[in-house]
Amino acid sequence: MVKQLDIMKPERSEDDPSEQEYERVHEHRSDEFITTNEKRSGGYFYLVLGIIAIVVSVAASLFVLYQDKLPSIFGWGKNTEESPTATVAATGTISPTASSTTEASSATSSTPNMPSTDYSSKIIRVVNGNGVNGEASRIASILKSNGFNIKSTDNAKRSYSTTTIYYKSSEDSGLANAIKGSLPSEYSNAEIAESSTITGANYDCVVALGSQQ
Repeated sequence: MVKQLDIMKPERSEDDPSEQEYERVHEHRSDEFITTNEKRSGGYFYLVLGIIAIVVSVAASLFVLYQDKLPSIFGWGKNTEESPTATVAATGTISPTASSTTEASSATSSTPNMPSTDYSSKIIRVVNGNGVNGEASRIASILKSNGFNIKSTDNAKRSYSTTTIYYKSSEDSGLANAIKGSLPSEYSNAEIAESSTITGANYDCVVALGSQQ
């Protein structure tokens, strides 16, 4: 019998060298193609990354160089900077002047001349004879600040039209005059009188406040 030939697909041995060579070459070309594409993609990525880095560096350098000029260029914060300056200047110039004037005026009217003699050993009483609430305490504080020894304050037993400073004996007349000189200007018309009865045994001088000028 004649052996039939397989004309559709000739049989090849598993160890056919031509088929193995074909598969090896084919696989090599596929790997080369994939590697080339990967190299191209990686190159584009690093190129874009480098451009972004350059742009960021340039922007940062420009910001550092011109950061002081940016507010004036774009008009930022003009109203915010001008208004507080004007307010502070006005407050700093006007308020302290008015305050100093008020304090100076207060010191002049409530703290007259200090006595040249030390009368701290003399005992003094201040009584309110004009009906002004708290006036005896106010005058007592002024006299204390001038070095006088104020032992007590109270309301007078009667009203006084004129402030009167009573002293116990002739040796205390200087004390009475010193007290008069230390009274505020509204009591500058005070009178001085000797009276051991009003001063009694406990006081060297009694100040009876009368009507203010």
